[in-house]
Amino acid sequence: MCDEYPGRVRADDGALLSYNVRVPPESSTRVRGVCLFVNGLSNACFQLEPLADDACARGGRVVVTYDMRGHGMSEDPNDYDSVTATNFARDAWTVVDAARLALSASDADADADADADVTVVTYSFGTRVGLEMIRQRPDAVTCFVSILGSPNRILSGLMPHAAARCVVWASRRLGVRASTAVVGASLRCASTFPYLSHVIGRATGYLKSTYGDFARPFFKSLNRLDAETWVRCVWDGHETGALDVLRTLKSRGVYVGIIAGDKDFAAPLRDMREWAAWANYYVMLPNCAHDGLRSHTREIVSLAREILAGAEKRK
Repeated sequence: MCDEYPGRVRADDGALLSYNVRVPPESSTRVRGVCLFVNGLSNACFQLEPLADDACARGGRVVVTYDMRGHGMSEDPNDYDSVTATNFARDAWTVVDAARLALSASDADADADADADVTVVTYSFGTRVGLEMIRQRPDAVTCFVSILGSPNRILSGLMPHAAARCVVWASRRLGVRASTAVVGASLRCASTFPYLSHVIGRATGYLKSTYGDFARPFFKSLNRLDAETWVRCVWDGHETGALDVLRTLKSRGVYVGIIAGDKDFAAPLRDMREWAAWANYYVMLPNCAHDGLRSHTREIVSLAREILAGAEKRK
């Protein structure tokens, strides 16, 4: 069983980021590296917990999970102008560095070298954040895993680009306060009527998991989601992308694993198929939507295990 060390560290804007460090059982004095799990927009890290537990149980790496600003146990941003994928990537590195320091200062049997390599496992919007992490420290990450995520602009899978441009333009015309009020009301409605929200999600094909597996914990987590953070992430995510980073990873020696779903709205299906050329390990799961971490938990845990094992063999 893994030992756990919760902690908090301040982001550049002063907001506290909540994180948790798992130490592998029966670790030697030094471990091979750090495995960071990056959750998606609208999510605390609960969907990634099974993968984090599995990665820790296999040993060899310190496993770190955390909540983005405006999510879960972390505080809301103090500077909303800094809510971008680029700055969220800086937050992620802040967490990694703090976790290393906290571990070395604790009575844990394991320690992670300051220059130990980093594996980044991402879900949904976390894929954008993880790729921005690599842009910032290109030599630190040796393995990158994207699960039901997209390096493309954030709305590209939901609607044509022209329609997405109109939606974002209209939202900006309304202004951040009005847009935040609309999103906040929608979040409250979804969390107040989770069963109805789940039924709509199933009927539209956006969800494939059962109510108990996904909807109950997810819609409960929406009570904590900061609406303005969501609005600003969508604005930034529409205007920027990180496809340029993904295209270069494999050629630079980073082991890339991509787990996609043929019913996922993270990106158009044709785009998801193109990513296979830039990955060492690529799987398109059938009948898997954006909630695949709950509807296809066993399959995704097994696939992630294979990806991490493949990265180790490459060293």
